[in-house]
Amino acid sequence: MGHVLSSYQVNIIQSCDQCTSYIFAMEKALICSYCKIICHKKCISKIQNECTSYCVMKNETEAGSRHFGVRVCALTSERNPVPIVLEILLEHVEMNGLYTEGIYRKSGSANRMKELWQRLEADPTAVNLEEYPIHAVTGILKQWLRELPDPLMTFTYYNDFLHAVEMPGKQEQLQAIYRILEQLPQANYNTLERLVFHLVRVAKEEPHNRMTPNALAIVYAPCILRCPDNADPLTSMKDVAKTTMCVEMLINEQIRKYNERIEEIEQLEYAEALAVNQLKLKRQNTVNEKSSVDLSPVHEDSPTDSDIEAEKTLMERIKSIKEEKEEIVYRLPELEQPGSDQENLDSEASLSTESLLDERTGILDSEGQY
Repeated sequence: MGHVLSSYQVNIIQSCDQCTSYIFAMEKALICSYCKIICHKKCISKIQNECTSYCVMKNETEAGSRHFGVRVCALTSERNPVPIVLEILLEHVEMNGLYTEGIYRKSGSANRMKELWQRLEADPTAVNLEEYPIHAVTGILKQWLRELPDPLMTFTYYNDFLHAVEMPGKQEQLQAIYRILEQLPQANYNTLERLVFHLVRVAKEEPHNRMTPNALAIVYAPCILRCPDNADPLTSMKDVAKTTMCVEMLINEQIRKYNERIEEIEQLEYAEALAVNQLKLKRQNTVNEKSSVDLSPVHEDSPTDSDIEAEKTLMERIKSIKEEKEEIVYRLPELEQPGSDQENLDSEASLSTESLLDERTGILDSEGQY
């Protein structure tokens, strides 16, 4: 709806704009930074009206073609689910910086970063990032995130994320974090999903770049999970450990999913190689059988038809495996609820391998009868 909701403590009795009930003094309520709508925290899902103040600002922003300091929803569309500046920067780092030591820990030149900021603001597609040092690029990437009026994980859910990491068990913490992620605006969710996938790729090259999940969380937590501007500075300092822990848990969980995807790809590659070998063996046996019966009359129980059918089945199986593998390769590990994901992947991979092994057993048995 475009509202930028932040938590604040009510000093005098007010009325909730959604349920019309009172919000008493000393209670926590939510207020929109733009249109100043006020509601109970429990009433956030009932908000139906658009933020008129923000819509005006969004139109003015789009007219100016700005890329920095703009809310994520104003920079995304169905065609570009991730803001173009962020996508360009992430792709460049993934192509040129994954093996650079301290890729996000070291700072870039202030002058080069200022120049790059100006050029990206004017036209991001016309910028050749190879003209700039890699740390200037990573510095601008972090700056882009810090300049968002509402961070990726939003001011609205800031306290909810902190409460999530305070839960007693790790599994409960993860489930709480992912439940909150599901409530993020779609533009924020898609952008965060892309960013976390990038951080997973960086963390996977930790032996080279020295960027562990904890190091990445220390750098990125203030960028994507920062406290509301009206928060008490002392309280926000105390929250640093919790925000870092939240982001680190998110990165580690996505690394686990990433590793599962790699394992699934390896299983599919094995299944594909097995199917290809079966196809070669079937064709070789067919050639040998044809040469052995050239001088003898053809019997009614000739295996020709069954061989053709078996070969066709194998070819379809190989094609199916390739398509499944390509889909996994080009699919990001989603920010899904943990728990059932492992079981689903294991069962799918198990079915793929078992069905192929069954095919091989059946083919070998039928060949033994000829």
